[in-house]
Amino acid sequence: MGLLTRDQILATAEPSVDVEVPEWGGTVRVRAISAAARDRLGAWLAEQKAAGKGLAGLRARIIVLCVIGDDGQPLFTEADLPTVDARSDRAIDRIVGVAEKLNGLTEAAIAAAAKNSDAGQSGASPSASPATSDSPSASS
Repeated sequence: MGLLTRDQILATAEPSVDVEVPEWGGTVRVRAISAAARDRLGAWLAEQKAAGKGLAGLRARIIVLCVIGDDGQPLFTEADLPTVDARSDRAIDRIVGVAEKLNGLTEAAIAAAAKNSDAGQSGASPSASPATSDSPSASS
């Protein structure tokens, strides 16, 4: 295996997995998230921890980050969080389980992301960073 060029690296697509969701009557595509989206997730987790809110809404947030359409673009936005969170628990668990494996989102990794985000903040609110098309911003 040789050294990759810049163009080769930038041309790669994030890995994805199609997940059958019988509760919804079809299949969804779950992708690996970007480093920036992972950082924003960590910032959101740190904000939740600091506010004493726990992890309520985490699974819906993971789905918003990871579920994409045929075009590779996210199917959901942050505005969809309450609606996604209200869907079937079994369907959510199935999708989130795949997203966790694909993205290495273990409990330890989630705790580390929150801790690292805490340490990396310089007084600015995590919700102050702009959202991109692959992730919701840190506010709920």
